[in-house]
Amino acid sequence: MPRFREDSSWSPSETAEGLFHRGARPFVLKVAQSFLVIIVAIYLTKLAVLAMGMNEGYGNQFVSIATFLVDMAMMLVTMDSLLVVSSRRPKAWKKAVRAAMLLVIFNLIAWYGNDPLSASSLVVMNPFLVTPFALAVIAVMFWAPIRRYYMPMMEDELSLWSWFKYAWFSPLYTSSEYRVMYDDRERSLPLP
Repeated sequence: MPRFREDSSWSPSETAEGLFHRGARPFVLKVAQSFLVIIVAIYLTKLAVLAMGMNEGYGNQFVSIATFLVDMAMMLVTMDSLLVVSSRRPKAWKKAVRAAMLLVIFNLIAWYGNDPLSASSLVVMNPFLVTPFALAVIAVMFWAPIRRYYMPMMEDELSLWSWFKYAWFSPLYTSSEYRVMYDDRERSLPLP
């Protein structure tokens, strides 16, 4: 995204066109939202089967309750990311990526650490069925046009590595990057 410049080639219509284009929600983001809906449906199915298995007294109740609570928390995280994913806030991007990554991680843990004598064994889904939906969400969210959609206005594009770090442990922008620049470019003041 080009920054505002003080030159004669700037026109209000170009700026309005750029703002309208950046404001439109990309179609691929709608596809990612539909995959998040499928992930929420998977969690709802798992919770219903777990509740039925616990009600019937099937297997180890402690493992079933722990699995139920983890799945409930993960469903809430996924629903939260689904509701805010179209908000253009970088934090919404982070929530969607984290929800998809956590789905893959917890599904793999459940698949390989499964106790066959608990109700949770009824709801562990094959990672080959669940992982493609989560990986599709991650791929869409890391796609360059989607990352640009979540960029704040008038900011330079960041590298893929910066976005990956942002998904887990670092801020997208640090406070030292925000500076007031003057024409002579020699003096710049950091914002408080």
